[in-house]
Amino acid sequence: MQQIATHCDLDAIVLRFWGKCTPETPGCCRLWTAAVDKDGYGKFQVTNPKGRPKQWHLRAHRFSYWIAWRVSPVVVRHSCDTPACVNPEHLIGGSQKDNIRDMDDRGRRAKGYSKPGCSGDQHWSRRNPSQTVNGERHGMSKLTDRDVATIKEMLASGESQMIIAAYFGVHKGTISKISTGKSWKHVTV
Repeated sequence: MQQIATHCDLDAIVLRFWGKCTPETPGCCRLWTAAVDKDGYGKFQVTNPKGRPKQWHLRAHRFSYWIAWRVSPVVVRHSCDTPACVNPEHLIGGSQKDNIRDMDDRGRRAKGYSKPGCSGDQHWSRRNPSQTVNGERHGMSKLTDRDVATIKEMLASGESQMIIAAYFGVHKGTISKISTGKSWKHVTV
C-alpha cells in the first residue's frame, strides 16, 4: 500500500474511498456500499496514473486500516464481525493464528474440521456429535432443510437427479448424496 502513497494522489483516493461508505456514526459500523467479494468484504480499486502496475485491487477494510495506521499487518480482523465494515475503530491487526482464534471463539468455523492425526473415533465430530454443524446451519450450504425435503419428494416421484440439480443450482453429486442418505440424513419427508 506504500506504493499507492508513492505513485498516486493519496488525498483524492482517500476521499473517493470514504465516499463509498455509509456516513460515520461514532461507535457504529461504517459499511462499504460499493463492490464486495463472495465473502462480503469490500473491494476497492486504485488506478496508477504513472503506469505499472496499472491498478491495485484491495480489500476495503485493509485499506481503511492502512489509512488510519499506515501499517499493513498480515491479517486485519473485525472486532464487530461484519465483513463489510471499514470503521478503523472496529479493525484490529494481527496474524492468521489470531484470525483463526477469533473464528473459533465466535463459532464461525464449521465444526468437524480435521486436525492432523485426528481421524476415526478421535475425530472432533465423532467425539462431539451434538455440536457438529450440518444442513442449512453449515456456512457453505446452498440448500435449506425445506429444499432438501422437496428434493427427496422429487426423487421419490422419479424425477432425474440432473434435472433436480439444475433446478436447485447444485452439482448432481449433491443430489446423489441426498438420494443415498450420505448427506442431509436429518431431513425426513
